[in-house]
Amino acid sequence: MGRLVRSVGVVAAALYVSSTPAVLHAQLVRGSVLASDGSTPAAAVIVVLESSTGQVLARTLSDARGAFRFQLPAPGARYRLRALRVGFSPTDGPTVGPFESAASELPPLQLMLTGASVALPTVSVRGRDDCRTSSADGQLVARVWEEGRKALMASQLASSDSPLNAEWIEYDRTLDSAGVRVREQSVRTTRSVTTRAFRSAPAESLATHGYVVDRDDGTVYHAPDAEVMLSDAFTNGHCFRLEPPTDSAPEQIGVAFRPVSDNDRRRDITGVLWLDRASSELRRIEYRYTGLPAFVERARPGGTVEFLRLGAGQWMVQRWHVRMPILARRDNQTSVGRRRVLITTSGVVVRALQVSGGEVLRVTQGERTLFRGEGAQLAVQLRRATGPSVPGHTISGAFAVLTGTDYALRTDSVGIGRVEPILPGQYRLQVRTALMDSLGVLAREHDIEVGVDGRLVQMTLPSSTELLRAVCSADVVRRAQSFLRGTVRDSSGREVPGATVRLRAMRNIATAADRVSFSEDVVSTTSDSLGQWRVCGVPRDTPLQLRVMSGVGTIDTLFRIAAMDALAAADVGLRVSRTASLLLRTYNAEERPLGDVLAVVRTIAGREVAVRTNHVGEATVGDLEPGVATVHLRRVGYVEGTIATEFVAGSNTLQLSLDPTAPPSLDTVTVRANRSNNRFTDFETRRAYGLTTASITREQIERRNPVSLWQMLTRVPSVLVVDSLGFVYARSMRNRNDECWLRVAINGVVQSDGRPDLRTLPAPGEVYGVEVFAGAATIPATMASQGGNELGPRARTGCGLISIWTR
Repeated sequence: MGRLVRSVGVVAAALYVSSTPAVLHAQLVRGSVLASDGSTPAAAVIVVLESSTGQVLARTLSDARGAFRFQLPAPGARYRLRALRVGFSPTDGPTVGPFESAASELPPLQLMLTGASVALPTVSVRGRDDCRTSSADGQLVARVWEEGRKALMASQLASSDSPLNAEWIEYDRTLDSAGVRVREQSVRTTRSVTTRAFRSAPAESLATHGYVVDRDDGTVYHAPDAEVMLSDAFTNGHCFRLEPPTDSAPEQIGVAFRPVSDNDRRRDITGVLWLDRASSELRRIEYRYTGLPAFVERARPGGTVEFLRLGAGQWMVQRWHVRMPILARRDNQTSVGRRRVLITTSGVVVRALQVSGGEVLRVTQGERTLFRGEGAQLAVQLRRATGPSVPGHTISGAFAVLTGTDYALRTDSVGIGRVEPILPGQYRLQVRTALMDSLGVLAREHDIEVGVDGRLVQMTLPSSTELLRAVCSADVVRRAQSFLRGTVRDSSGREVPGATVRLRAMRNIATAADRVSFSEDVVSTTSDSLGQWRVCGVPRDTPLQLRVMSGVGTIDTLFRIAAMDALAAADVGLRVSRTASLLLRTYNAEERPLGDVLAVVRTIAGREVAVRTNHVGEATVGDLEPGVATVHLRRVGYVEGTIATEFVAGSNTLQLSLDPTAPPSLDTVTVRANRSNNRFTDFETRRAYGLTTASITREQIERRNPVSLWQMLTRVPSVLVVDSLGFVYARSMRNRNDECWLRVAINGVVQSDGRPDLRTLPAPGEVYGVEVFAGAATIPATMASQGGNELGPRARTGCGLISIWTR
């Protein structure tokens, strides 16, 4: 046990489908078992076929009509029948044979029950082990043990009735090292014909090799099944004694068993078989493994098998489990100054516990239901938080999961959701709503314990202040400002990505001498791929102007947020534009932006507009009539020419190449609004003109292959990457202020965190490119004006910006 155990296996707790054995060509004996009145059929009675010397040759179980049958091994021998039933003394039946020839079938026999009922003794002190004595104590032990053996035997046998159909679950769960909370769990449900609950390794193998066996791939823990406990190998290898009732089950009596030899190197089992003292019915078997190191013993490795007596008299295992430690080597770490010293010990500790088991949910025979398990139930009830309500944050439709398992539920219209059946245990419950998911707010967590009777858990949704604190900075909460979100849609209800959202807060409005004066704060952002946008730091009870601009259209809205609303929503519907706009981009033959190109656009209606491209080769023409138009291009040193193209309503992009020896040509097809993604164009333009402190391309990321994206920033000039207490930050070296931290923008939207942890950046495989702006002067205006999506002078990006563009 001193080695590292990498995996744990178990041969236990597996229901299986049995098949009917083939009929042998031997003497067939049929008969029936009757009650003591001589006429009532006795079902579920164990009928034993013995040789003349008392050797048990076969066993079977009488069916609902009391019928049984045997195949005799040989016609020339003498046999005897005996009837066994739980709670009664054995009944000796008639003698059969010998026969001169192997006839196909003998006349039916009758076996009438005469055995008296058995009263199990009352035990106040433990009896002595029957390994050491054959006194009256040993006889009491044998009497109780025999009653348990009858139930075990009955659980092995199948009558000639229609087979039992069972529905059961099997599970594997991993608990923490304390054996308390469920970390992981998998559950399988099976429906099948069955006669046994689980099967272990052969009794002789367990007697030779033990119940815990080390293998190259891990350690296997064997659980005893009925066949093992009925075997001579188990009886000869264990001592037995009577066990008094416990406080929790005073009506039960037990037979405790332990290995014969305490010094045996084999890992064995010790435990108790518990019976009901009044009815002699078997209740359960509890066992634990022996011969394990002390630190493993503290994890209480072992298991339980619980038995069920069905209405028709048959026996079945109702539930079972095996508890096994998962071991790992212990590594000790310590720190000396800035150096980390690793001290490795050879000790092995319990890293976790694996529990494998199962439980029968339903048993039927033909059309009859013999057993239906209730099963524990978990009910989760959500309540609204006190204070102002949050739009879209409702108790209905919330999603809850038990972490590490496949247990999940969704709440109904009154905020209640249920899971059943559920295995008892301690779990971590996570609850989240659609609004929390859209805001990126972590799920609410709560450690719960589910007992055999189930559990009702009540949880309160996060309040508006809690949500505000989760999505915005502490300053926003302190200044009693709000979080504003919305979705941009066109007139047909489709989301509009890439729309510019500009929010203007007007303060200190005053009227004097027929003039209106006010101060204002402006913030801009862009709708994402789902048309959604968000802004932190919006003042409450203040006039707000919202302008949304897109190729689809433009709209202005005036509104204000109530003084009590920490979160607000402002969805915007854009009317479809009836005019067209053109973004013209010109390049030279080397595919570099070409400025100072004169472009004359002439529409089909005869309107003519002249524009000149700027230093990055761009020019914009608006308010054009949709349809066919011509674009005439001219620049000194290049061949001029005219190109015809078609404009549609909304935004259009036209990219053209000029050459000193050839007329202008289309570099790409015309790109129209919302039909393609051109968000990398600005990135490539700034990179081509060297307008950033550093630009990192997809090719560079793949060539360096970093584990984390922030590792690509360690070689950027004017930027110092700081690893502080496990957090990673980027500080500008152009500013003497030690607290001048670079902000982060994702796809053109500046994030709200004023000191972002670079460990949270997107994974390298998700990134198209990275731009670094070490000072405010080089940051593009569209991002510099955002200020992290917070209004106010403190939210600016003056220390620099890391702009990340995802693929």
